[in-house]
Amino acid sequence: MRKEFYFLILGIIIVFIILKFNIPTSDSNIVGTYVLINNENKNFAEIPSNKDTLILNPDKTFNSGYYGNGKYEIENNFLNTKILLHYNYEFGTASYKAKIENKLFEEIKINLNDDLEITYNKVY
Repeated sequence: MRKEFYFLILGIIIVFIILKFNIPTSDSNIVGTYVLINNENKNFAEIPSNKDTLILNPDKTFNSGYYGNGKYEIENNFLNTKILLHYNYEFGTASYKAKIENKLFEEIKINLNDDLEITYNKVY
């Protein structure tokens, strides 16, 4: 009976880990159209506050109403995936790094701000 209890607890921990942590993401899965979710509607430098759409193309370019046109890079490691957006603005060029979330049973998200939950959610 005690062994069964330990296996049950271990199983619950494993399921929690699988549901909570990110699944490694391939470059082809990241390509697509994303819409901005900003529930707080707060303004921050380099983060859009209004409705925006981000389109990631297979040739490593992107289009966005906020960032304009630019190029992106994907950084993969064991624990997480990050995207680096390179774009032009009125004072030259800029870059923004964000975390890509790919959790089991959820759409891919580009997380711009963890604390305020400002994300681009993939729609297709």
